[in-house]
Amino acid sequence: PTQEQFAELIDAGLNLADSDLFEADGSLGLGHDQPLARLSVGGNLSVSPNNDSAPDNGLFVHGNVGIGAGFTDPTARLAVNGSVYIGDTANTDPGSNGLRVDGDVTAGGNLTLDNNKHVAADRVQARDSGGLKFARSNGTTELKIHNNGKLSIGTESTSWAKVNVEGSVRASNLLQAASLKLTGDVQQTGFHGYKDGTKYGNWIIDVPDNKVVSGIHFERWREGDGDKDFYRIALRYK
Repeated sequence: PTQEQFAELIDAGLNLADSDLFEADGSLGLGHDQPLARLSVGGNLSVSPNNDSAPDNGLFVHGNVGIGAGFTDPTARLAVNGSVYIGDTANTDPGSNGLRVDGDVTAGGNLTLDNNKHVAADRVQARDSGGLKFARSNGTTELKIHNNGKLSIGTESTSWAKVNVEGSVRASNLLQAASLKLTGDVQQTGFHGYKDGTKYGNWIIDVPDNKVVSGIHFERWREGDGDKDFYRIALRYK
């Protein structure tokens, strides 16, 4: 080659110092003159066939990312073999193959658990951003824990009560309360008589407006040798 061609060849070569590209002990640094990792980047990094830009001091990846053994061909945008921690607390262990988030979690879709798994927690905390809500896919509220600690079932409405229910309530055993306030009719079908295998008699107990039942007295007796039982209920109001 001529002298001019040789000069052009030298000028076309990569000058590590001028290009901000450095090598040290087998490690390559982009923007770091003493790289501590196999590849150390000072700034942002983009992995893309389209020359897409990356956020400042951040990473942009066009395809899927696999982290850990077994994820050389990940099918998800991010596949992790191991645990993941999101937060700002140092040395917080999420456990083996676990996920821990120190902060708020906002879900724009549904939470699906496979293989009959369930959600278990020793504490559920409602924050000031609207409480904790469980809803159907159509948006209907099934259960909501409000910021003030009240519980709504079948509705999002609250009242003076700690528990607010839209619909029926059934107890398979004893239902106990310090007081009982009835705002409508009480239909009592638990006590009834039988004759020749046929059930007869239901009661509807009318509670006066703005009254609270303070006591209930129930009697059952049988007169003579007949097979007919008699019942009586007495209510006290205040």
